[in-house]
Amino acid sequence: MLITIIIPIYNRAKTLPECLDSIINQEHSEFECLLIDDGSHDDSLKVCNEYADKDSRFRVFHKPNGGVGSARNLGLENATGEWVAFVDSDDIIAPNHLSQFATAIQKYQNVDILFCGCQYVCRGQKTRPDHTYSLAKYEGKEETKHFFASTDLLQYMYVCDRIYRRCLIEQNNMRFDTTLSLSEDRLFCYQFLKHIRGAATVPEATYVINEEDNNKLSQRHLSSEMCINRYHKLSVAMQDLVEIYQLYDARIMPFWKYNYVLLHNMLHSLYNVKGNIFSATKRQQYYINKYFDFNFYNKIKDIPELKAFMSDAQAKRIINMQFLSYNLHVLFTYILIRLHIRKQ
Repeated sequence: MLITIIIPIYNRAKTLPECLDSIINQEHSEFECLLIDDGSHDDSLKVCNEYADKDSRFRVFHKPNGGVGSARNLGLENATGEWVAFVDSDDIIAPNHLSQFATAIQKYQNVDILFCGCQYVCRGQKTRPDHTYSLAKYEGKEETKHFFASTDLLQYMYVCDRIYRRCLIEQNNMRFDTTLSLSEDRLFCYQFLKHIRGAATVPEATYVINEEDNNKLSQRHLSSEMCINRYHKLSVAMQDLVEIYQLYDARIMPFWKYNYVLLHNMLHSLYNVKGNIFSATKRQQYYINKYFDFNFYNKIKDIPELKAFMSDAQAKRIINMQFLSYNLHVLFTYILIRLHIRKQ
């Protein structure tokens, strides 16, 4: 069983050797590894070529810088494996990462995606407990709904701690959205989960995430245009997934909580655009009318868990479109912070 590993690379010459060594050391040897150099300015391409020269399973692609989504898309276009796995160039995988997937695939039929656990490290030290699953299979819509509810899957919308049946990606023309610089992985996962016949989990935490780099990524500034685009794309994808699986109960909460964060970020970014508080209010009114689906919200608003979540003052202001009050609260909080006042 051939597995395609896709690694997007941008200026990772220092971390790349350890990453690629972990791939060479895989117990499951039937793989191809596509190294996508996304216009690096350091020696990343040189490192890629060195590994390709000594191991024919590595193939190197070089492209102008276009972001991680475009790099992964180039990998998908050149993949030949029955299954696809993604690895980030500063992360590593345990020797049994691919083999435990391969064993589960042989055991379970009619699954299109398999998940493993993760370890989190920073400078070689674990930063938090492993995120793991048990060995299990979930087939069909009802069992997949149970999977959503019984695991913490929806809190971990990475693309790297799982393996995908490639034909499903191609049949549904799935690619990463290159207009997103954050959450493109979550959007891809939402889109893939819409089409699966079943899922499986394996018990060991074999994917090792470099938390130091993730912290840097989380601090990136997004323009209001990017926040608007991200909210719109993820909100539509979330609603599609909720409708397909009929998640009109407490199981909607992981989706909704993330969606609400994106909504709040969009509104806050519009407040920060140049202009006064009144022009910000008009912008917020315009974009929530354009992108917030009140018909969908009315279908879910009485779910007890969601109702409790939306009961705080900030959420009430947003849902009732009281944006002047919302902006005055933001301004007041900002002033308090600047004055180093801490509310008791």
